[in-house]
Amino acid sequence: MGADERAFKHVTLTHEFFPVTWIKNEPGEQLSSYALGLQKQIDTSKPFALLGVSFGGIVAQELCKFIKAPKLILILTIQDQWELRQIYRLVGRLKLVKLIPSFIFKLPFWLAKMVFSTNSALPGDILRDTDESFVKWALDKTLTWQSSLIKMDAIRIYGTKDRLFPILPNKGGHRITNGGHFMIVDEAITISKIINKELV
Repeated sequence: MGADERAFKHVTLTHEFFPVTWIKNEPGEQLSSYALGLQKQIDTSKPFALLGVSFGGIVAQELCKFIKAPKLILILTIQDQWELRQIYRLVGRLKLVKLIPSFIFKLPFWLAKMVFSTNSALPGDILRDTDESFVKWALDKTLTWQSSLIKMDAIRIYGTKDRLFPILPNKGGHRITNGGHFMIVDEAITISKIINKELV
């Protein structure tokens, strides 16, 4: 929820790569409105692809309502609410996230490493530097998201040990064995090879 460009520091692409910087969300802002605010950071004057990880993958799909991306790469994310765990959908439907104090989202390092299935300290660093209110807003938008798009053809990359967005049976795409929810760092070499091959 709000991982910044540090999450991509080990990804090596054969194409130019421009991380989109999160902007401040307005209280109660809809996800489509937020995505529209990010649009100005994307140069559509030449061929490009959109790549999103986790919550960023949901935002990338919202961006596709406003800009036509020739290719969409989704890593460790969902394409509709039915790909969420049933308990997540229930939490979203009951609007329970709004009842949780924002400071709760400052996970201690050991818990962040467990949730993200990684030995890296980076998730904890990112969460420490991210505005708690943004994390809370992003989590609420994830759990209540309902894509109004016809599912786009997307290049999908999953981790078999992703605790947050586990793989559902019969889903196509690239599966990385033992990849957790922070494999954008832990499996950066493998992910880089997949993306480079897909963008040829």
